[in-house]
Amino acid sequence: MEAAFGVSVFVFLYGLLRREKIGSISLTLHALLLISIAVVGYRANVLALDEVNPNFSFFDFIVVSFLMASMVLYLFLPSLPWVLTGKAYYSHDRPLIIAEAVLTAIAVTIYLLYRKSEEKEKRDLTAQDNPAPSESSSGQAEP
Repeated sequence: MEAAFGVSVFVFLYGLLRREKIGSISLTLHALLLISIAVVGYRANVLALDEVNPNFSFFDFIVVSFLMASMVLYLFLPSLPWVLTGKAYYSHDRPLIIAEAVLTAIAVTIYLLYRKSEEKEKRDLTAQDNPAPSESSSGQAEP
């Protein structure tokens, strides 16, 4: 949950930069998702760490979330060959890395589709600004 929150903050900040294209509804939904991840993740950490560290605060959760997000991103690529060859250290490593690979593939696909639609929109706007010469009733193009 910490890593998901840490990465989601960066996605939300990017969404704020592109708020004209993304829209306020998407940003509002992402903000609600971000808040729910933070609340559930913080509560889970408080329950899990209560005996070890009873002074765990929300600020600690925020700091740890960015550290966990960077660790997840750093460890993803080096662990990929081990998991794909079947030499995973723990039994739960393979499903986790497959899920992360699928989510990464989905994110890249969505990004590529977004870029493609953005380029098409740009071409359409350019075509509207520079219309092709129309033909007159005599069948010849106007000068």
